[in-house]
Amino acid sequence: MATAAVDRVMEGKQYREEKRLKGSELLGMEYERPIDFIPAPDGSCRVVGGGSHVTLEEGTGIVHTAPAFGGAEDFEIGRREGVAVINPVNASGKFEDDRLPWSGLFVKDADPKIISYLKGRGGLLFRSGKVSHTYPFCYRCGTPLLYYPP
Repeated sequence: MATAAVDRVMEGKQYREEKRLKGSELLGMEYERPIDFIPAPDGSCRVVGGGSHVTLEEGTGIVHTAPAFGGAEDFEIGRREGVAVINPVNASGKFEDDRLPWSGLFVKDADPKIISYLKGRGGLLFRSGKVSHTYPFCYRCGTPLLYYPP
């Protein structure tokens, strides 16, 4: 977590600082995926340089980039950094990989199951809640629009 975000994010909760690193020292470090039902190519789970959406004003100062799901900016960062595109979502917006416990669900309907899964993994989810941000919706029917990389 970025030093500038600690007080705001922790909101007075007790915590212990393990180690302090500069953001540039994190670049290239590999990490364990919190959801790993679908294998990822070696080197895909590593810290890469961010985009303009990574700020200190909200969140932790660290952003997960998902080239298949995060829109054009995530896709471009993934392409630039050589991160594999793993997309278990079909053209109807439903998870279609049977290895996923939420297979068959529309991506937005799967959110509660994904949150529950992360909560059950012992400390992988610090906090969950609704975040207000812009999101594209179909102007005709009002359904959420999904970005699919080219």
